[in-house]
Amino acid sequence: MTSSLETVEVLVLDCQTTGASPAHGHVLEIAWLRTRASQPAGPKTARVDSHLVALPPHHDIPRRVSRLTGIVAQDLSESMHPSDVWRRLEEEAEALRREGAGDGAAGVPAVMHFARFELPFLRELHARHADRGAFPFEPVCTHEIAVRLLPGLPSKGLRALAGYFGHRLPRHRRSMKHVVATAQIWRHMVTMLGERGVGTLDDLRRWLRETPARRSAKRVYAISRQDRLDLPDAPGVYRMLDRGGAVLYVGMASSLRRRVNSYFQKRSGVEARTREMISQVWKVDATAASTTLEAALLEADEIKRLCPPYNIALSGGERRLAYASEDFGSLALLPDDRHTLGPVPSNSLAEHGRSLAALLTCLEGAPVRGELAGELFRLPAHRRPPAPCLGEGVRLFAQRHATPQGWTSGAALLRVGGRLWRRRLEESGGGAGEGDVEAADGMRIEEPEGEGQGWTPEGVCGAIEGLVMAAARLVRRGRWFCLLSESALSWKLADGQEGRRMIIVEEGEVTRRAFAADGRGAPGPPGHRRSFRERQASFTLAVYDRMRVLGSQLRRLAGEGRPLELRLGPRSRAGASQLGAFLRFV
Repeated sequence: MTSSLETVEVLVLDCQTTGASPAHGHVLEIAWLRTRASQPAGPKTARVDSHLVALPPHHDIPRRVSRLTGIVAQDLSESMHPSDVWRRLEEEAEALRREGAGDGAAGVPAVMHFARFELPFLRELHARHADRGAFPFEPVCTHEIAVRLLPGLPSKGLRALAGYFGHRLPRHRRSMKHVVATAQIWRHMVTMLGERGVGTLDDLRRWLRETPARRSAKRVYAISRQDRLDLPDAPGVYRMLDRGGAVLYVGMASSLRRRVNSYFQKRSGVEARTREMISQVWKVDATAASTTLEAALLEADEIKRLCPPYNIALSGGERRLAYASEDFGSLALLPDDRHTLGPVPSNSLAEHGRSLAALLTCLEGAPVRGELAGELFRLPAHRRPPAPCLGEGVRLFAQRHATPQGWTSGAALLRVGGRLWRRRLEESGGGAGEGDVEAADGMRIEEPEGEGQGWTPEGVCGAIEGLVMAAARLVRRGRWFCLLSESALSWKLADGQEGRRMIIVEEGEVTRRAFAADGRGAPGPPGHRRSFRERQASFTLAVYDRMRVLGSQLRRLAGEGRPLELRLGPRSRAGASQLGAFLRFV
């Protein structure tokens, strides 16, 4: 008698590998779980066998794989030889076979989420390490079932399906967690298959053969349409929640209803990550705000507070703030008498601080030697400019940007960089765009093609100019953010609305928000007496990002022609020219 899908015992499998196929990689980790769809769901009841697999000699874990899985070389000290792992897996399959799993020659049912990926690696292990016999598994692919059961779901990836059914996966891709998630998906799918009259393995095989994989014209979402339509047509912050109420994503909008519903309208070109996220959304929680500017500030704070997995911009992660010495040769996490430039994102100057310091040394008269290429151009040796070309490029930069004060400090480089940035904005016909704002957190050398052979003195000079320009913008931005951290702002409301809105910022926090009485502007900021060093020392990443968002919103308001008033002291009002200078660098 053929067992029902609910009672048949299956082996759920997952592999993590160093490449996309056995020709380009090896199994790095493998996990499996014996289970039945009728068993209680949940990771606490799962007994998972999980093993790291030793790589062949002289094979390392690719950096991208380490980033995705969290597995690093040191972890492999506890790994098993592939033959030992395969032997254990075969013993598990043999035990299942003796207990009646499967039906004869087809092998033990092995449930995998994307069997087309796992199978080649499993067959390779069998070919290399099995003593004899046929391949012991009959693959059952939950992805192939999903494209037939849920054709309208935007994403059928493991993370998307697990979230749709209410199971959340951690950030790193580990086989043990993936096995538990696949088992959860299998249980839900068996219930859905039963509702369609698919009750046994024979039924499932037949159903898979006869039911074509297709895309549905109608999208399927876990969240109800009415919940989305009930959102207010007002500015605010929305939080995408999964089935268990955990926050997946935080966003802001000038209209909550229009923005949230735009995610769930069928359109082409949606990124895979976005499709994966909206497949898991069961509910949206929203907080209305009086203005879009205030919604943007709240969004930045909520992202820091909640750390949603689908937010990248403004998330904390491994980002830090730092302060640089005036010669760029040293970084510190707090400002002091030597480290006065900042705050800046540490990743930006950590990589290129020595490059700028080396450039300054050469501009001050040190000979331009070949080793400078290693400092100034943080690139592999075959991609750096040759030493003669490098020397000509540095001399061209010095001639083009000669300064009466000479190159006695980094201040000269920063002045040059500021001029270059203003010229760039003038040539582009306006201010920085959002993409420029994001890019300003990083600094990189723009290199030509040709692995070092495409460099010319003009190209070297241009690359140096780009690096100096980015450094100047970062440092100037940090100064402006320190000023903005003790400020008062008022602005005219959008067309069709009367009056002005104002906010007061103290120590980088919005401490007051209100409608300006009788159309008057904002009062002087209470914390205007705090010294610049005190402001620097109190900066956190949350404050930095909050000021960054505030600066972006000021640029938006100015672009819309809204009258703005920015006060940095009781009698200090930023005029049009000062405000324009500020907006150029944020």
